[in-house]
Amino acid sequence: DFKVNEPIYPPEIQIGGHDNVTVVNSDNATPYLNDNLTWYAEKIFLDNYTTNNNVYADITFEDLAGNTVTRTTNSIIFDNSLDNLSNVSLITSNPARLDNGTHQRYFAKESDNITLSFQANEPIQILRLEFGKDVFDNSSDNFSETQSNSTEFNWEFNYEVTSSINFDNSSHNPLKFKITYTDLVKNDNLTIENTNNSSLVEIDITPPILDNITIYSSNRNPEWAKSQDNVTLAFISNEPLKNRFNNQLRCNPSYNTICDDSIIVMAGDDNNSSGQTLQVLQNNGFLDYKRYSATRVFQTASPITNQHGDNVTFTINFVDYAGNPASVNTTTDSSN
Repeated sequence: DFKVNEPIYPPEIQIGGHDNVTVVNSDNATPYLNDNLTWYAEKIFLDNYTTNNNVYADITFEDLAGNTVTRTTNSIIFDNSLDNLSNVSLITSNPARLDNGTHQRYFAKESDNITLSFQANEPIQILRLEFGKDVFDNSSDNFSETQSNSTEFNWEFNYEVTSSINFDNSSHNPLKFKITYTDLVKNDNLTIENTNNSSLVEIDITPPILDNITIYSSNRNPEWAKSQDNVTLAFISNEPLKNRFNNQLRCNPSYNTICDDSIIVMAGDDNNSSGQTLQVLQNNGFLDYKRYSATRVFQTASPITNQHGDNVTFTINFVDYAGNPASVNTTTDSSN
């Protein structure tokens, strides 16, 4: 809308290069004025008009004496589309990652940070973020935004895992998220539920549990061992444990080194607690990173005591992929 300082004939107006503009001798808030001074024009833009385009109004008007003036207004942007987000990814501060060639699974335990990052090609508003069972929006302090240039708006959502987190991870399923967003002109909302780089996050705040813990020897009587006999400790975990055998599992902040094994210590009457050989056991012909055994040879050349019949003691210090620690020192079947 515009106003002139003297009466004029009905002006010729193009908006965005389009004719068929509705021109009214009034304004957009009051009834017709019929003063030939105040004018209002509008053009309905259609879906097939070029989006993200600068729109100007060209006005040609003539006063009653025949003097002609042409004016071009300032521009606005016609935005008729909302594009998908790009570079959507997940990562954590945890030093372990499982990369099976199809996806990269990151882990998060208590006090670890999870970062969801994404990029928009225009300013957007986050209407809702469902993160596990929690819900956030644009006003949350967890969000931050930086702008690289006129078409790169970088967003980050940071979340610290706490012991009170509201989620169900009994099946070790990856964290679910859903971003619902719009742009500044409120084009139809879009939702994003997957990353672009196949990254996943598994939240695990529960230490692993061992079962079927048993100890036996290579002696004819497996409950006894003499010098040079092998003593084997076997156990099964309720979830995979960190180990150096799984080539898909990588540790440290750069994810470029193998992970450490569980630490097994077996001590007996030989003043020695080293030399355990840890191995992953198979299950139906495949390595099962929940099943392990550790074996060592006992030597009794320098016994701690001269008394026979000392039990072999052991300690297993172990962690799951997320790094939750646990320790056991007794069998589950009363073997010794």
